[in-house]
Amino acid sequence: MKHQNLFFAAAGMAAVLALGITGRAETYTTPDSVLCLELPGEEWKQEEEESVWVKLSNGEDEILLEHLSNGETLPELAAAGSGCEAVCQLVLSTENEVFILTGKAAKREELEEMREILQSAKILEYDTKTAVRAEESPKQEENPETEKRQEPEAEAKTEAVVETASFSVWVTSKSLNIRSSFSTDAPILGSAFYADALKVTGIVRENGQETGWYQVETAGGEGYVSAQYVSQTPPTAERSGITLTEETIPLYESGGEGAAYVSKATDGGWYDGSGRSFADNGDGTWTCLDSGRIWTEEPPSPPVSTAGQSVAVMDEEGLNSQTLYYDEAAGIWANTAGGVYTQVTSQIWQGPDGGSWFLVN
Repeated sequence: MKHQNLFFAAAGMAAVLALGITGRAETYTTPDSVLCLELPGEEWKQEEEESVWVKLSNGEDEILLEHLSNGETLPELAAAGSGCEAVCQLVLSTENEVFILTGKAAKREELEEMREILQSAKILEYDTKTAVRAEESPKQEENPETEKRQEPEAEAKTEAVVETASFSVWVTSKSLNIRSSFSTDAPILGSAFYADALKVTGIVRENGQETGWYQVETAGGEGYVSAQYVSQTPPTAERSGITLTEETIPLYESGGEGAAYVSKATDGGWYDGSGRSFADNGDGTWTCLDSGRIWTEEPPSPPVSTAGQSVAVMDEEGLNSQTLYYDEAAGIWANTAGGVYTQVTSQIWQGPDGGSWFLVN
């Protein structure tokens, strides 16, 4: 897909990506929003590049900005190659658009600075124009008479209600906004990433029909996500068309929050069982290219014998059960073998191999 540089000011287009770094602010305008990038110095210049929307460089490092419409196939995630030693990536999506920010560091020691620039990015607000699918005809301009006839129908709508529910879903997009309400205009509370598990606590309905929004459980209470970017079926590498080999390495998320086995695939990349992509940083650490989080090859300490609490859990098939212990000093859940388990919700844990374990009541 060929993207054109757009620098015109757009009235009413207020989707701003703001970075909390001192430097020179540059704005890049799309048909739906404005992307504001805070560059760390005057040495960063824009260069011509056919395959991306905007390419920026300081002579050594690069930042690539890609812009796509939601529904388009995402390009392959970047990996370190010629001209750079390390790479980090951030994927942000709105109702209609996807922004892919790729930072390429010429020197490995500069990767953290590059990652800080990308990961501090957030979409604060934006226009919610309706994206027209390829098979649909463009919407005709409405006239005042039509609008008048439609007014009574609009007034007849009932308020949306949240119907109580309890089931798990998994994120299917590269990144997913969690909002304070069931609207794309609502403030963003946080983000979830591909293969992350979410506990659904409610289904938003209007006039008895599902609106396409789920209420989900978050660390701070409740949030809302678009149902079209989640699935009740856990993702797997095989379903994503990835063929894994037997060359496998156990990885642990920095800080001990989670663990996973990553395997080399026939395409040369490294993936876990859910299909999340990982890049070797060459220093014993790895970057999850889907979330930008850092993982390490160094296993955490096993749980202390005086663990503050424990839970009995069972796998998805109901064939295996075990006890997980909470190490208060390290702030992690682990089994007796030292395997770290991520607590996804109050009743679900994710194991080192990506499998889900459920609380035994």
